[in-house]
Amino acid sequence: PRYSTAASKAEFWLPIKPGTDTALLLTWINIVITEGWYDKEYVKKYTVGFEEVKEAVQDYTPEWAAQETELPMRQIVDSVHELCRYAPNVVIHPGRHYSWYGNDTQRARAVAILNALLGTWGRKGGMWLPAKAKFAGFNDGRPPYPKPNPDKPPVIKGGFPFAGGEGVTQAVRDTTITGKPYPIKAWLVAGTNLLKALPGQEKTRQAINNLDLMVAVDLFPTETVMLADVILPECTYLERHDGLFKISTREAGVALRQPAVEPMGESKPAWWIGSELCKKLGLEQYAVKDNWEKRMRRQAEAWNIDYDELVKNGYVSIPGSEKPYIKPDNQPVFDTFSEKIELYSEELEDKGFDPVPQYEPVEQPPKNMFRLIYGRSPVHTFSRTVNTQWLWELEKENEVWLNTKEAQRLGVQDKQYVVLENQDGVKSNRIRVKVTERIRRDCVYMVHGFGHNAPELSRADGRGADDQKLITRYIEDPITGGTGMRVNFVKIIRKEA
Repeated sequence: PRYSTAASKAEFWLPIKPGTDTALLLTWINIVITEGWYDKEYVKKYTVGFEEVKEAVQDYTPEWAAQETELPMRQIVDSVHELCRYAPNVVIHPGRHYSWYGNDTQRARAVAILNALLGTWGRKGGMWLPAKAKFAGFNDGRPPYPKPNPDKPPVIKGGFPFAGGEGVTQAVRDTTITGKPYPIKAWLVAGTNLLKALPGQEKTRQAINNLDLMVAVDLFPTETVMLADVILPECTYLERHDGLFKISTREAGVALRQPAVEPMGESKPAWWIGSELCKKLGLEQYAVKDNWEKRMRRQAEAWNIDYDELVKNGYVSIPGSEKPYIKPDNQPVFDTFSEKIELYSEELEDKGFDPVPQYEPVEQPPKNMFRLIYGRSPVHTFSRTVNTQWLWELEKENEVWLNTKEAQRLGVQDKQYVVLENQDGVKSNRIRVKVTERIRRDCVYMVHGFGHNAPELSRADGRGADDQKLITRYIEDPITGGTGMRVNFVKIIRKEA
């Protein structure tokens, strides 16, 4: 088959009604607690808030969940029983992309609570404890960065109390549009096609139009790059050294990316671009002293790493860092105020949020419309590789998955081209239909990253449909600011031969 899905390999496939995942998770938590499947010793020793969770989930019954999720009640019960039978040798994992409906933090917490009740963290077959390693500080003699101007506080967190360290990009975009709390008049965009990465393309264009200067550092002439005032061509990962990477999986280690060939044309590695900009801006003290490889040698020495061995093997491990399981001499310390897994969050409660996740229904598709679901292909990396010749030959365009019965109702044939229109009247490029039983009747699915409007991307330009173009609406998670993007609906407005 063209696509090999996890569902085709699974003993349990739960084609859940979109937006009801938290309902299922809270019901599973209720079953685990009321039937006594939870790891009592683990919960007592390594968690806080169990009694509060027990009380909060008691109304989430299998009967209720079956109605809400449109899954058979027996399947709901049997699937969690299967998890319980193998616990703690199980992992409930949300996957990589998690911004769906604007209530995603609480869904992630429900996953974490279920893992904790089954005692998975620090248990064989469950989730490893973090590798233990300390790395010496290294700034290569660079002076401290200037302190931020107190009259211009950072806007990157967007007012969301638990936004991550990198903040939320749409907050910068909003400030650029409004000029509040202060104007932003220049962007430096590195390796990101914002028109493909951010929901609300028109807002992104509006923000760019408000700038006095936009500089793009990139490999490809994407839609965003071609809007820039200045383009600084970066070389590919095959043509450059990158920094020393700290690796933390089962063990800790350091990895090195090395060039295979010299940079082509006028392209340069990012470290060189950054250093040259520092020199041009009168900030030479922050530039690399000589070259990147010599800097990495100094860094390896500070970390007590044999750089020549690293060059030879590409990776060196940190001895004694591998301690994945709970043992009497390896007790876990979790990154919370209590240093335990906080099933009940006083931090969230203090900010006015539910301390235990609660289910919130989401808007359903209007009549004759489908919820737009998107995802990734095993062939391509986001929108970055669709112009790469060999990968393009494997997958030249995306498809829209449509349930077989809906295709029959609409008179749509497999492989036929159609045009989609979303709830705001935005139309897609033409896209080929994949008629399949592997999707619910109330959804359509398409791979992200196609439908470029960039003539310089000669292979990818105009191929397939752009899911991001159809994502004109999003809901911001009030806790973290993540943009829930599975809140758009589409209909088929035109069929083509």
